[in-house]
Amino acid sequence: MIYPKMSPKKFESPYLEWHLSEILAPVILNDIRIKKLLKQKASFYNEHIIIKIDRQSAPKYFMDLYDKIAKNNDFKLFLQESYRIIKKNKNLFKI
Repeated sequence: MIYPKMSPKKFESPYLEWHLSEILAPVILNDIRIKKLLKQKASFYNEHIIIKIDRQSAPKYFMDLYDKIAKNNDFKLFLQESYRIIKKNKNLFKI
């Protein structure tokens, strides 16, 4: 586990960790390797699509981060970096 002391309560709305989990789930599920198995595309919440991080929608930002880090077999680093980024931009999220 990467964050073993994280309260399960944090994975409910409106916590920042919930927002991150709801953004990262479709990012991961839309990996072509997983989409081939599931045979469907995962979608993002509209409230996350309108949030901009470095002039990109939040989903696009995290998809690019996933492509850059996780696809090179460093999934743990991807999660850590994603958490760092969302905490840095917490003012953009309804919490």
